[in-house]
Parts: sequence; structure tokens; C-alpha cells
Amino acid sequence: MGCEYHFDMEQKVLFLRRYGRVDGPELHSTVKEITALRPFAEMDKFLIDLEDADLSCLDTRDLEKHAAYVGQLFAGRRVKAAIIAPSDLAFGLSRMYEFLSAVRTIMVFRSREEGIKWLEIEDIQGAGG
Repeated sequence: MGCEYHFDMEQKVLFLRRYGRVDGPELHSTVKEITALRPFAEMDKFLIDLEDADLSCLDTRDLEKHAAYVGQLFAGRRVKAAIIAPSDLAFGLSRMYEFLSAVRTIMVFRSREEGIKWLEIEDIQGAGG
């Protein structure tokens, strides 16, 4: 299990890439760690890349807990988040997460290009891609 991330201060984008097996505690602790960093408050767009992530260890309780946390975190903020989930499992869980978070500007895409286009940003190499 792992996570790489990069804050693009110019575009105000957090690029995050998960890889390997991801379980509920790791999912939640990584996000709590990132959100505590000073640059996080300045970000208004998020690209979460799950292409290399194995989400088979996540259960619905983990997803519900994490979605509730993110829903509270983004409440009242104008943010957009694109989740890149090419596999069927990642796509299905991400769609469930999208619904559970109640954040209307989270969208799930099969390809990175679609997510980049929807966020209206430029992709950067070495930032989860």
C-alpha cells in the first residue's frame, strides 16, 4: 500500500496517486495526514488516481466513514475532485464513495484524460501519473 501526492500551487490542484493494496485505516490516515498540511487549504481541485490501487480490502463501513469525513471536510468549499478508476472494482467503489460523500462535485472517470479535462487543468509528470 502506498500513496504519492503533489500540491500544484499554481493550478491549486492536489495530485494524489494510490498504489498497491489499500485498506480502510490506511485510506483514512493518509487523507488525514494530507489535509493537515498547510498547502491543502489552498487547493480547490483534486485528482485522485486509483489506476494502480488494489481496493479489494475495503469494505462498505470503511467507505462510509471516509466519505463522511470528506463530506465534512469539503462542506462549504468550492472544490472539484476527479477520481480516476479504470478497473471495475475501483470504479464501482468510487461511484459509491461519490454518492456517500454528498459532495456534488466529485466525479469518477475511467481515464486520467477525462478527469484532467473535467477539472480544466494541465497534467504534470511525476505527480501521480
